[in-house]
Amino acid sequence: MSPSQSRPASIVKDAPRVIEEGREPWESPNQPSWNRARFGLLITSYILAILLFGFSVSGFAAPVGFSSFPVMGTPLGVATFLYDTSEFIVMCVRRRKTGIPPAVSLGFELVISLGGLALAALMIVFTVDSWQWNMYYSGVPSGQRGPPIPDYVANGHFWFGISVTATILATLLSLIHFVLFVRDCVEVDRKRKFAKQLPRETVSPEAAQGQESVSNVPAPSYETVELDTYDDKTKSDLRLQSQRL
Repeated sequence: MSPSQSRPASIVKDAPRVIEEGREPWESPNQPSWNRARFGLLITSYILAILLFGFSVSGFAAPVGFSSFPVMGTPLGVATFLYDTSEFIVMCVRRRKTGIPPAVSLGFELVISLGGLALAALMIVFTVDSWQWNMYYSGVPSGQRGPPIPDYVANGHFWFGISVTATILATLLSLIHFVLFVRDCVEVDRKRKFAKQLPRETVSPEAAQGQESVSNVPAPSYETVELDTYDDKTKSDLRLQSQRL
């Protein structure tokens, strides 16, 4: 009896089964819909990363007072662009059409999402601070024009708009990748639970007893050999060898 045949019926009954062909056994029934949504989020992230990079790079021409958002937005845009590009490359090169495996991608998603949210928060703080300085020199809200606006906050309305746009793009990028991170965690958890549910190859008690009974059979000795089938000379030789042992 083979180990697979001797497996308890309850284990075989509870063993996970692949419901649909083309879907991993640990994946949920709505996995194809999520794969399409994930691809759409990656496309959106790719476009937002390009826009963020463009607005941030243009900010290097801004006055010193508005120079914070390009320093923080450019790295986030480049990192997100490179990561999304690697996802698309994996989709094209490997047979896995959903990109990088979740066990690997969740680490990148976590860094991009949390790091992006932190950078977006700092961009908001520095943008508001620069805008307040511009308004101070503009005499707003008193209606009286104050001292001439210094160069480091000149053209405040224009650069404030660019900074706000870059901040919004950075926030949206971070939120998209945070959603991807959460979903990766769900998929990894499903796979881990599925691995724990897999039945292990076991030997039934009947098979184990059969192996034990075979191992306990004593080795044949010369005394148990039927000597009637041998001639007298062979019988005497066998008896002498048995006595010596």
